[in-house]
Amino acid sequence: PAPLDAEQVQALRAICRLLKLSESEVFFVDIPVAQPKPDAGVAKLKSQLAGLVKEEGCSYLDPTLSAAFDPADPALFRDPGHLSVEGRAVLTRWLVKQVYSRGSSGSMGKAADAKLF
Repeated sequence: PAPLDAEQVQALRAICRLLKLSESEVFFVDIPVAQPKPDAGVAKLKSQLAGLVKEEGCSYLDPTLSAAFDPADPALFRDPGHLSVEGRAVLTRWLVKQVYSRGSSGSMGKAADAKLF
């Protein structure tokens, strides 16, 4: 994949800034697709996205960077672009833990406890 162009970067920054106006924690979640072997181009693009999002004060969450989700595991995918039932369950558990851990650290306040559990 090609790196983000100037228009895409500007649009992503605008989205982050608009969402931050709500004074809420903003998460960009990279929903995994099947990837039997690592792809340097995809890794570079994800790195660029993560950097931009973080510069704007938002969080970038990528489950494929954790041990919890292996994009090479065929059991997690119905087809190359869609998660299986098991894959959705793994992703959901991982995502709840990520959001909750940020709430527990104080950045989301007590509301996170009430909404998630």
